[in-house]
Amino acid sequence: SVTKKPKLFIFPKDVLGAIKQNPAAWKYYQRFPLTYRRIRVAWIDGSRNRRGIFNKRLHYFISMTEKNKRFGTIRQ
Repeated sequence: SVTKKPKLFIFPKDVLGAIKQNPAAWKYYQRFPLTYRRIRVAWIDGSRNRRGIFNKRLHYFISMTEKNKRFGTIRQ
């Protein structure tokens, strides 16, 4: 059997830049588990071709992160 290596996820610079603009969100974002960060940023990036949804997801993620709150199916 052939084992496939997981595809490397590259965090989009524009998404990281938007998070960095909010100092509280950036502080808590860096403390979140890497898996959670990857899943959430991929969820945002997955809607890139639908600008309205992309912006809504990005703003929601930043607003939750600045409160040090996670969302989704990740267990706390």
